[in-house]
Amino acid sequence: MYFFKDRFKNTQNNNATIGLDIGSSMIKWVNLNHNNELKHYAIQGILNPISPPQTKDITEIATILKRTLLEQDCIRNCIVNIPDVLVCSKWVQIDHTDCQRIEETIELWVKQFIPYPLNKLYFDYQIFEPSLESQEKSNVLIVACRKEDLDFRLNILQQANLIPIAVELSSIALERAYCFFYSDKKNENTILLDIGTSQITLLFFSNDQTMVYGENLFNGFKQESILLQIKRCIKRYALAYPYRILRDLFLIGSDSSFLNYLINKLDGFLEIRIQIFKCKNQINYIPELNRNELERKFLTLFQSYGLALRQGKYYEENQFVALARTAK
Repeated sequence: MYFFKDRFKNTQNNNATIGLDIGSSMIKWVNLNHNNELKHYAIQGILNPISPPQTKDITEIATILKRTLLEQDCIRNCIVNIPDVLVCSKWVQIDHTDCQRIEETIELWVKQFIPYPLNKLYFDYQIFEPSLESQEKSNVLIVACRKEDLDFRLNILQQANLIPIAVELSSIALERAYCFFYSDKKNENTILLDIGTSQITLLFFSNDQTMVYGENLFNGFKQESILLQIKRCIKRYALAYPYRILRDLFLIGSDSSFLNYLINKLDGFLEIRIQIFKCKNQINYIPELNRNELERKFLTLFQSYGLALRQGKYYEENQFVALARTAK
């Protein structure tokens, strides 16, 4: 068996928890208190950007991460992200009788829908309520990723002396942060676009349903290529769901000049209103933090914020699979 839980040795404790975003070119983390007030945060660049396959020196990244935690002795737990493009998920229906030997059944399903050697994968599952079509079947979410992609992150945490409480898809963290700051917008036809160094993630919100498009950047150094890639993703969604009228697109990213470029170039595209994401509600933070500096760095910390918001409320969930979704 190659289940994720066999690699994930979770030991919870009472130490502080951070939401840790290991990006292609930066490490970012956020620490919140029980009232969701921001206590500490860090942003640190990685000298040589990580690119698939993820072969960047783990020791070097762990050293950078440890440096950001030097004055935070109480921080030992973390919730870490994994990009959507590295994870494959699938909903299946399984007879109740097969649930009695669920691990064997899941292994058979993984062999069928993932054309990759089983001994090079981590996979996991979660059983949900019975199917509406048949009370004799249960809905099961299967999630899988390559061992090297997940071990890359977990080995960094181990060398940095951090305990991973949960591994979460990047899109889930983005959605949680968006709903935290804009709880009234989720039911509207809006788009959240996160632009990283090597990937883009688009979240399409509509009537409590969220669709995710995640892609590696074809050419991350050419603005025109990224612009065309973004337009293709939005058009693909618009053609698939023509009855959903897209209204607003919120941009997130650490490169402010590129975000402004996109505002100019996407202006009027499919009659969508384009704007850089701004926190409608004032960020709650402890008095020791500098407000102006925090506001400048807010978009860079956005995903980390979403990871940190998971603390406490969701520990009863499966630490890996419950937060996956079927991405298009």
